Amino acid sequence: MSTVIRVSPFGPGSLITLKPHGNLEVTLSTLGASVYSVKVRHPSKGWIEVNSHYNRYEEALEDCGTYIGMTVGRFAGRVSNGTFTLDGKKYYTDKNMGAHTIHGGKAAFDKKQWSYRVLHQPGELVGVEFSYVSPHMENGFPAEVQCLVRYTILDRQPDALKMEYEANVTDASPAPATIMNLFNHCYWNINGIPAENETKKGDKERWAHAPQVTNLLLRLPNSSTVADTDGSAIPSGEIVPVSGTPLDFQTTKRVGKDILQQEALKRSPPGFDHPYFIDGYTPLTSKAEKANPKQYKKEILHAEVQSPISGINFKVYSTFPTMWVYSANNMKENASGERGERFRRYSSLCLEPQYPPDAANHAAFKPQSVVVRRGEPYYESITNVFTVADAPSRL
Repeated sequence: MSTVIRVSPFGPGSLITLKPHGNLEVTLSTLGASVYSVKVRHPSKGWIEVNSHYNRYEEALEDCGTYIGMTVGRFAGRVSNGTFTLDGKKYYTDKNMGAHTIHGGKAAFDKKQWSYRVLHQPGELVGVEFSYVSPHMENGFPAEVQCLVRYTILDRQPDALKMEYEANVTDASPAPATIMNLFNHCYWNINGIPAENETKKGDKERWAHAPQVTNLLLRLPNSSTVADTDGSAIPSGEIVPVSGTPLDFQTTKRVGKDILQQEALKRSPPGFDHPYFIDGYTPLTSKAEKANPKQYKKEILHAEVQSPISGINFKVYSTFPTMWVYSANNMKENASGERGERFRRYSSLCLEPQYPPDAANHAAFKPQSVVVRRGEPYYESITNVFTVADAPSRL
């Protein structure tokens, strides 16, 4: 069975669909170097969409605050008070979350049209590499940075979507260093997302809602601690154990079991929106390691998810030291399904490997780990593995 590669227009940019010989069909977008669609082939149910997305460019572009499927950066996550200090100099970043900066500020990487090239090595892999040059002082971040985001499906691992993130301070950059936290913001729902939504493109056409992710079975086998945060998910700098708390997923637990524990979770609306640390993560320290991180970085299992509805099992492996878990709490509870309210609360589960939020401002988070210097490139990877098992149609 031959690999299908299809390119179609999406606003001023493109959608690139990859359909190799396995059980994955992936569509990527030049807008925000984003993951538009991921479909998993079920032996009896056909193709199941597992990634939330907008089917119109205008809606994807106007999305504000959810970052569905997007690559986020330059420093994604939080920067408290929109400030950080690097090499003795204080920088001020674009504030787009009250007094703070989130996901790189306004009109950040998620709103850019990225250049791309298709990668196809028959018998080995198919994929897309996106590129973007972030100018010096874009949204307040120093240094000109060449960024690459690469999505691939390997022939030897046809049920896995690999994501790779690379960044280099350019030779022409006015500044020799910056801070980076570049990753993907997919909204997963392995219960399955209604295919009928793809044909509904009018503003008043109501999308069907996917089953809420509260039924999913989640395990974070290597996360015994979490960053202590306030109600806005701004970290205090303290790292606390999860054992015996609603945040404990060290053994398999239904996502919805403790999702309404608002006081303990410190979130309103209630839900998960927390950064977990990965046990066993070891930072690179030697000059040789920092010069060639791709060679030395190793992925660790971050998360396992199972759907009792679809039978899909989902595993996330990554080189990142932290993973943010978000249950789409901030979506409207009674969303209409019309434009501006396509997705309801708990409609998705974000599993986002990344660096700790606000890392540059907290000694416990190892601020130097997020510093990228000329000659010491940024490299991280995420591998998303989807398999299918027989399962009952309901809990």
